[in-house]
Amino acid sequence: MTDTAVSFTEVLPEDFLADNVTAAISKMAVVPIEGVKLLLQALNFAFKDKYKQIFLGGVDNWTQFWCCFAGNLASGGAAGATSLCFMYPLGFAHTGLAADVSKPGAEREFRGFNDCLVKLYKSDWIKGLYQGFNVSVQSIVIY
Repeated sequence: MTDTAVSFTEVLPEDFLADNVTAAISKMAVVPIEGVKLLLQALNFAFKDKYKQIFLGGVDNWTQFWCCFAGNLASGGAAGATSLCFMYPLGFAHTGLAADVSKPGAEREFRGFNDCLVKLYKSDWIKGLYQGFNVSVQSIVIY
């Protein structure tokens, strides 16, 4: 080794610490969003039960298998689409903030999550919060 070479053991602790601190900060920043996602998943189950009542009311599971199958598919798709109506603006703002964080401080467009939602709403009204919603809802219904 030459005098300018750095050994593996000299760099490892600093890199390890910096990586872990960065990961901890980023995880703490998105915890509130993940909490909302869990709440909306619980709502998804409630929506699915409600849609099952609508689509499968009076259908016998044993004698009308294909009607039950189609009703379960429709209720799952409708529940997913309904949950996405609430979830999509939050995910869209989260993506906007993630893209904005990579910019230097003076060039950043958003100051926080609420600021991002308000600016998106003011720029294009409700359409600004739901850009790309059609593609997402199609994939959720198919899924």
